[in-house]
Amino acid sequence: MKNILILIALLSTMSFAAPPEPKFTAQDLDPKIEIGYSLTIADVDSDGKLDIVAAGRGMKNVKIYWNAR
Repeated sequence: MKNILILIALLSTMSFAAPPEPKFTAQDLDPKIEIGYSLTIADVDSDGKLDIVAAGRGMKNVKIYWNAR
């Protein structure tokens, strides 16, 4: 019984508020890319920074956007 009262007391002090909504800002990487077909984020060059690899339906190849930061 004592454990239940302690549990109720602890639960009553906890806040069950919803987490804040994430805020994103749209970034246009390449306006020349046609219909986006595939997008992958990976550390392509093993430098510890994530790069973006993208392909479009009309492209004959894959584009890599290197993370320079």
